[in-house]
Amino acid sequence: MTGTILTPASARVVDPILTNVLLGYDLSQDYVFPHIFPHVPVRARGGKIIEFDAEQFMEVDLIRAPGADRMRVRFKRSSKSFALEQRAVDGILELENIQESRTIGIDEQAHHAMAAYDLALLQTEIDAATLATTTSNYSTSNVTTLSGTSQWDHASSKPAQTVDDAKVVIKGKIGVYPNTLVVGGDVHLALRTNGDVLDRVKYTGMRRGDVGVNSAALAEYFGVEHYVPAETVKGKIGAFTELWADKAWLGYVPPPAMRNMRKPSFGYTYRLNGYPMASPAWFDRKCDSYIFPVTTEEKSVIAMKDAGYLFSDVLA
Repeated sequence: MTGTILTPASARVVDPILTNVLLGYDLSQDYVFPHIFPHVPVRARGGKIIEFDAEQFMEVDLIRAPGADRMRVRFKRSSKSFALEQRAVDGILELENIQESRTIGIDEQAHHAMAAYDLALLQTEIDAATLATTTSNYSTSNVTTLSGTSQWDHASSKPAQTVDDAKVVIKGKIGVYPNTLVVGGDVHLALRTNGDVLDRVKYTGMRRGDVGVNSAALAEYFGVEHYVPAETVKGKIGAFTELWADKAWLGYVPPPAMRNMRKPSFGYTYRLNGYPMASPAWFDRKCDSYIFPVTTEEKSVIAMKDAGYLFSDVLA
């Protein structure tokens, strides 16, 4: 079997089987960012972010009498530029690890393509977490730094009240209550044994003995549709750091059937049509390995900053 030089032209050739595997198994659901920045398709690698304001949720009398003028509404949308980021990564399968003589089954190919895709998604997760946890990306009214008895690992804390106060702020700005709460991994552990949480859910049947409560109980406690522990880490073995640490995010994200770049949401991840894309595998003689190229084209953006609320220093 002869080696093949991978060029930009050849990299654009699509392996339809492996690409369909990547599209069919959306590994992004293993990450936090789709809960805040869900994927929506775009047709170009660059363009304008559609930013929304509260007029998208306004109540308007559209009832018209015969012969009367039609109601005209101008939606104000400011636009900032976006540019998708391409991530290109190769999965590698060493010749020594191939069990069959010279053949590689589709399952083996799919495994290595998905492993490469998973690594690319982690980079999107890191960028999205940075975007969502940067204070300057919010209005000053939509950021709170907790301290003392308000921190969620304090015995006297009442996390639900803190979140309810933030709900009022968001609804006052966009017209609807937020539906999603994301918390750092350590925050999630603290909440599972928080005294106010345990007291509020003890009659619901969702408490699990003395070991705390589950995510469903915490969603009920906070009064949100989606409660998401953010447990993703980055770094190296023995030196991992949590992306969310002691932060929490509350916000509005539309249900799946309503998600597109023209519907109000705190944010979206713009993804180029047809991606993620797998290119045909090739054999590299220099390392005696099969190479499985995978490419993503996407970028997380904030579309409606007042639909989100950031809590910092949630733990002491």
